[in-house]
Formats: sequence, structure tokens, C-alpha cells
Amino acid sequence: MKPRELRELTPRDFYLLMSEEEEYRYDQIEEQVRQAIFNESAARSKKLKPESLFKRPTEEDRREKVMSEDEKLIIQRENENFLSKIDFSKLQKGG
Repeated sequence: MKPRELRELTPRDFYLLMSEEEEYRYDQIEEQVRQAIFNESAARSKKLKPESLFKRPTEEDRREKVMSEDEKLIIQRENENFLSKIDFSKLQKGG
């Protein structure tokens, strides 16, 4: 970012920019911590295999994690049905 662009930022934009930078730095630190754990685990292991440190998810694993739109719709309808059966008028006000 050029100095002129920086000066033209509103205080809110500057705050958001700095917040993003801070989050990015935290992400970098977390990644370094993960790398240190992997390195330490590898250094202490006698018969180390890559799978013992990290197992790459298969396509099937990824598909299981992703809920289809139909499944989401079914869950939403079940929740709406459950909530429609609750009689909130019987609840006392003020605890």
C-alpha cells in the first residue's frame, strides 16, 4: 500500500486493515506451532511414517463432511416443526 493510499483511509478502514494484519500474524504463528509439533513428533519417533503425522483426507472423507442442500433443508424443516410445537405464551416474563 502506498503512503498516499494509507493516508486516505478512514479510521474504520485503517482499523479493519490492522485487524486483518493481526489475524494474519496469528495465523502465521499457529502454522509455526504446528510445524514445531510435527518436527518434535518426528524427532522422537523411531519408525515414523508420514501417515502418523498427517493423513490426507480422501475424496470420500471430504464428501462426508459436506452436507447436501437437501439434508440442510430437512434439518431446517425438522427444527421449524419442533419450534412450532412450543407454546411460548406459557412462559413467565421476568424469570
